[in-house]
Amino acid sequence: MFSVLLGSFLVLLLFTSLSTQVITITEPNPSLNTYNNLQNLYSNSLRCPCSTMTIPYQNFISMSPTFHQVCSSDFVDDRWISILEWSTTEWISIDWRNLAYTQFQLLSNLCQLANKTVNDAVLRFLLQSFVTSSMLTETDFNTQLNATLNQFFQSTIVYFGLLLDTSHLLLQVDQPYTGSSYDYLHSLNPNLITTLTTNETNNQQSLEVCLI
Repeated sequence: MFSVLLGSFLVLLLFTSLSTQVITITEPNPSLNTYNNLQNLYSNSLRCPCSTMTIPYQNFISMSPTFHQVCSSDFVDDRWISILEWSTTEWISIDWRNLAYTQFQLLSNLCQLANKTVNDAVLRFLLQSFVTSSMLTETDFNTQLNATLNQFFQSTIVYFGLLLDTSHLLLQVDQPYTGSSYDYLHSLNPNLITTLTTNETNNQQSLEVCLI
């Protein structure tokens, strides 16, 4: 009987000596340096829940899109385009000035489309929030943020590409009028007889000229 009691006492003593005590220490509002130090010391047991789980990107991200220099040049300025429009002539339809007005106007429209598309996309992105329930390490934070930014960049590029494809389709269906060569030839010499024919299969035009 005594041996049984002694064995039970020894087992209880051994269990008590091997038991570990869990102590929780709370550090309210730790600084970044404090968190990094604790992360290095207690990486397996450290827990840092966030009091605010959603943070708008605009609170810690700033974006400044850079466009092609032609979109900030005088070639897309309203004053330059107005000069080209004023310089158009009805007498020589293939004059470069008649062509230049529509081409520079198209260039200006494309620059405005790029500017609006990118700026609107940046605004929508910055209004979104970064969501996390606990403090992330610097490496995990950078990895997650870079993945989100890359996805944003790629989706913006794809969206703008769709807008360009739509613009190209509209230009093919309804091309800007640039004048006809037979009007120019006839204006130079009233004795010219011009015949303009259109191939309905490939929509190509051919010009026949006869001099009286």
